[in-house]
Amino acid sequence: MMLKSAIVVCVAIMMGTTVANFVAPAFYKGLEGPKFTVLKKIGDNIELRRYEPGSWVSVQRSGMQLDSAMSGTFMKLFGYISGGNAAGAKIEMTAPVLTKVVPGQGPTCESQFTMSFYNPWKYQSNAAAPKPTAAGVVLTDMPALDVYVISFGGWANEAAYKQYAARLMQKLKDEKLAFDSSYWFTAGYDSPYNMDNRHNEVWVPAAAPKVGASSSKPAASG
Repeated sequence: MMLKSAIVVCVAIMMGTTVANFVAPAFYKGLEGPKFTVLKKIGDNIELRRYEPGSWVSVQRSGMQLDSAMSGTFMKLFGYISGGNAAGAKIEMTAPVLTKVVPGQGPTCESQFTMSFYNPWKYQSNAAAPKPTAAGVVLTDMPALDVYVISFGGWANEAAYKQYAARLMQKLKDEKLAFDSSYWFTAGYDSPYNMDNRHNEVWVPAAAPKVGASSSKPAASG
């Protein structure tokens, strides 16, 4: 009996963290994260996902470069989960580190970057996450969202994210799939200390079908 129980535990760990019938993917690496359903696969490394509404903590910054914006916003969010909140609570790290990118209107215009940490599952339904105390750090509710996702390994930086964003959008154009090009997301899943099997993603929101078009249900574009 003990052996059987141990096997069950090991299998659960190998499959990923489980909550309310959601089995977290292996690339969450044991961390909690947003629940999603894969609606469609496109080739080897692209899929359409539907994310459930969720509670996040976010910091927004304007700038010309993604890398520099991400560095400063990450430390503010890390301060929040390290006790910089009204409860003084230490909050577990989650995945992914998600950054919304709203490109500037021209080559000399600043872009808007919003980095977010997903609030742990216990704050998603049972109680609100503790209020941030640092200026510029806010709790945000993200609506349900349909996104096309491209995955890649290795160390991600601004150049890599932009390269894969362009690759994903071109693939969607080739497949005649509607998407919203006004913003996109980067998603990182690994700490700087993890050297192997790194997992990175770019998300592009699926566009809602035009009014009058035949469709089962408009996709949220958040």
